[in-house]
Amino acid sequence: MIADREFVGREWCSFLRWKRIRQCIRIRENTRIEDELVRDLFTTLQPGQMRTLFERISRLFGLLCIALAWMTRIGAQRTETHAPRRDKRGRAVVSVTRIGWQILSQAARWGGEVFWDCLRLLGTPFPTARTSVSRSVRC
Repeated sequence: MIADREFVGREWCSFLRWKRIRQCIRIRENTRIEDELVRDLFTTLQPGQMRTLFERISRLFGLLCIALAWMTRIGAQRTETHAPRRDKRGRAVVSVTRIGWQILSQAARWGGEVFWDCLRLLGTPFPTARTSVSRSVRC
């Protein structure tokens, strides 16, 4: 079975192994795996030979979690001083994480003191949760 990159997943590959279906996953030749180009890893293979690579998805997932927490932290800091716009129902038009993403992307692009402020926030804990007044909601 030959598949494209979007079909890669642990459960899917386990199912194919359980059914004893051989699979080939197509990846771009300029993809890097542990600082080496994929095309260089496969140049020694002869037709019919196979090589198995196990990618480091857990590292990527960890980095994404850190980035999400960082954006949320920046957004939370911003909303403490500047309340976000609200719609008719009183909900924020833009999420705290989105606000953080906008600030962080601008800071990373243009640098300066704003970027260093964002970097300092990465090491600071979130403020304690405020007690909110519950309101009845009509559906």
